[in-house]
Formats: sequence, structure tokens, C-alpha cells
Amino acid sequence: MIQPTELTRSFHLILEQLENSHLVGQHKLLKLMTVAWFARGHVLLEGPPGVGKTAAARLFSAALGRTMRRVQFTSDLLPSDIIGSNIYSQTSNNYSFLPGPLFTDILLADEINRCPPRTQSALLEAMEERQVTIDGETRLLSPDFFVIATQNSLDFEGTFPLPEAQTDRFLFKIPLQHYSIAEDMQIIAVGLRQALSTPSINALPADKKASIDLGIEAVEVSESLLRYVAGLLHETRRDPAIAMGASVRGGLSLMRAARVLALIEGRSFVIVDDIKTLTPYVLGHRIRLSTEALINGTTPEDVIASLLLKVEFPK
Repeated sequence: MIQPTELTRSFHLILEQLENSHLVGQHKLLKLMTVAWFARGHVLLEGPPGVGKTAAARLFSAALGRTMRRVQFTSDLLPSDIIGSNIYSQTSNNYSFLPGPLFTDILLADEINRCPPRTQSALLEAMEERQVTIDGETRLLSPDFFVIATQNSLDFEGTFPLPEAQTDRFLFKIPLQHYSIAEDMQIIAVGLRQALSTPSINALPADKKASIDLGIEAVEVSESLLRYVAGLLHETRRDPAIAMGASVRGGLSLMRAARVLALIEGRSFVIVDDIKTLTPYVLGHRIRLSTEALINGTTPEDVIASLLLKVEFPK
């Protein structure tokens, strides 16, 4: 089993070779994407065009040494364009399956909220069970299947909000903003010197994945932490500013992510700060605010911050 310090070194190698050379100001993003991948979750990146959502996804998959396929979501995209379909062959007088881009290790779903809900729902079974059902036949996906979806903010023209069942499949929703002046200057300078290329990185080779997974399962979680997370979920269901609280899937996802974060920080046990760090990214998109809260300008981030102050860690 790989020790916590070994995983920490591998993680920092990703940051050094990616962030310093290609991605500027994306330390938190890369860290959260690493947590999500090891926790067997998926990530949704939201932000305005041109802030590096697609570049981050492409370079991150290269760092993991996994195959990646990209789908540009548009209003006329059909479910079969993603999953695949059975094609009739006149030569063999039989049907053969033509796999879609879903059959890969990492799927980059670019601008996922530009396609209608029918096509968005094609990802539900794949993201939850890592399999798809086509004409009554179940086909397994890669055991490392990982969705990195990007979406523009909902106030952009031609976007469709993701349904609750879809957003609940994402472990993290990570908001991205425009950069500072210094970061803009650095990005422009790098772009002038060289075109963005796919780096050759072997920080997390495939043969280490099984050992790392065993290390994650061995991370200790105390009963007090379980009670604390359950208390957070309960508060989301009784807070007057929240019309729909978080499900138990959100709590399980939070604990899985906290285990990975503990290992990345070099610990073999989860602490309450791990929970507090990840809660905004795990639960923020899993709640729906009441009409009154929306009218008052309250955001999910405000409510989650309030809950973290309200819910005390059990002694």
C-alpha cells in the first residue's frame, strides 16, 4: 500500500509540472480535481468563457496518463451521439455496436448546459454506475471513468439549467473567475512564447492506482465526524432559506472526498477541517434555495457558510 507521504509527493509533482508550466493560478482547481478523481466522483467547472476550463481538463487528464475524449455539447446533440448505437451492416446482415465517446477513461463534456435535458440525462447511468444500457444490453465503461464537465454561467444565451438529478451526480461544482492583472500578464506571456501543448507527465502511473485506492479505504473516519456530516445534511433540510436539502448521496460523497484530501495532506485520518474545506464544493450545488432567499439575493455559498458556523462539531 502506498503511504500518505508518497501520494503527497505525486500530487505535488502534478502541480509543479502543470501549474508552473501551463496553468497559472489554478492550484485549488487542480487539487480539487485530484480529490474528485481518487474519490470516484465527477467535477463540474462553471465560469465565463476563456478562463481555462477546457485547458485544465485536458492537461489534467494528460497528467494522469489516461485516455480522454471530448464532446462539444450543442442544442442538436442526441443521446446516441454520446453513448453510441447499434449499426446495421448489410454485409453481415447483422447489427454491430459502434461505441460513442463515453467509452473512455476521462470524458470532457464541454459546455454541458448548451444541450437539452434529454441529452444531458444520457450521462446519468454512466456517471453513477459506470455503465450504459443500449437496446436492453448493459455495457460496462472504464473503471476509472471520470467526467469533467464545463458550463457557462446560466445568464449566457442558449444555456439550459441542469436538472437536480444531474447536478447530484457531480461530486464538486467548482466556480472559476477571471484572473488578476499579474496572472493575466503571465498567461499572455506564456501564450506568446509557445502554443499550449500536451505535457508528458507520469506522476500517477496506472500501476499505482490500485494501491492508492487501498490507502484511501484505510483512512480513518471517526464516529464524531460521521455525526457532524449527518448534522450538516439535516440542517440543509430544515433551514428556512433552503427549499430542497442535500441527499445522503451528498454526505457519502463528502466523506469519500475528505478521505482523499487527508491523504493528499499527508494524514491517515480525516479531521473536521477537511470537511469544512470541501463542503461548499460538495453541497453548494445540491441544495435549492427558497423563493424568498432568492429574492433577497442570498446565494448557496452564503447558506453553506452559515450552516458551517451553525453546526457544531460533536464532542
